[in-house]
Amino acid sequence: TLYHLLFIFHNISYILKPTIQKGHINNLYNTCYWSLVQQGETPKNANAILTPTDSGAKNELLFSRFGINYNNIKEVYRKGSVIVREKRSEKVNKVRKDTGETVESMKTLSILSVLHCDIIGDTFWNERSILLGLGKE
Repeated sequence: TLYHLLFIFHNISYILKPTIQKGHINNLYNTCYWSLVQQGETPKNANAILTPTDSGAKNELLFSRFGINYNNIKEVYRKGSVIVREKRSEKVNKVRKDTGETVESMKTLSILSVLHCDIIGDTFWNERSILLGLGKE
């Protein structure tokens, strides 16, 4: 039913959020892990160093040992990529067949956009309510 579809669409962000959060946690871990390995730690030692740490400790490790501020790393590396279909309007000139007159009009294009942004927070979903079945494109 329509109610069930809206319920599913409305909750899709809540379904995706834990998966995306896990990806962010894994990326922070991997950034630390490979920095340690490149510095000379064995994979086993790097894992042992990181296992008891939380995100704050991993951020501190990156900064204190490698001079890396994780929050300054490009979003594509911290946030990953999401592909969305977006509607864009574009001005086009058309020639009327009956008069030969050039007329300006708007054409709506559907394009795929690759974004590197936070999709855990509400901003992404509020700006794209159509993805939740709540708005118009």
